[in-house]
Amino acid sequence: MGRSRGGFSTKLHAVVDTKGRPIHIALTPGQRHEMMAADELLQHARGKALIGDTGYDSNRFLQAVHDKGMKPVIHPKPERLVKPRLARKLYRRRYLVEEAQTQTVKSWSASRWSDEFSSWFVDRDIAA
Repeated sequence: MGRSRGGFSTKLHAVVDTKGRPIHIALTPGQRHEMMAADELLQHARGKALIGDTGYDSNRFLQAVHDKGMKPVIHPKPERLVKPRLARKLYRRRYLVEEAQTQTVKSWSASRWSDEFSSWFVDRDIAA
């Protein structure tokens, strides 16, 4: 759990397949940047393209995605002087991650008997 002005918060980062099913989930404190989980998420990513939001737009991460043989589909940050072309058709599929996170949080909230995320995730894998 992270601490911010609004209280405690946590960010949920996820790698999902093309049907929106979670492959890997990482938690970071709410006040930390998305790039804190980027390398961990990239290890679990597979496929031809990696779709992410603006928080994952960094030269190092884009190069790591290329090195893995994947096409990065990441909306560029506003301050980027030379913006790479964005594959908008693919970027529209980012909603799959949002939907998977919504379902994950709903499931997580429903199983309050599990105090730790790691034990919840294992229980979720067994139940799925």
